[in-house]
Amino acid sequence: MSEAWRFARHRGVGSGGLIVLAVLFAAAAAPWLTGYAPMRLDVAQRLLPPSAQHLFGTDEFGRDVYSLVLFGGRISPLAGGVTMRLTSVGGVVIGLAAASIGGSICSSCASRMA
Repeated sequence: MSEAWRFARHRGVGSGGLIVLAVLFAAAAAPWLTGYAPMRLDVAQRLLPPSAQHLFGTDEFGRDVYSLVLFGGRISPLAGGVTMRLTSVGGVVIGLAAASIGGSICSSCASRMA
């Protein structure tokens, strides 16, 4: 049995994967899971507690917090993916510069930056 398969069968990995998939599904289905626009202001409905109409309540501007959370879940994976890609490119550039220039000074500077 390969290492990847044993890792994937671990209970924590499966649970974490299901949670990530559930969050991604909820973010993708946000327009159908909530009846409120996330940025719609309704000052008359401000600071309401959780109820059947507003599952997470409303904030100080009367916005539905549940819809804010679901629509915010669409931005978070994008921000994480962009950050991951930028830091990966930066690491590759620093590694290539350290490898091509060589020397102990460049190597020690690159290791301190990483």
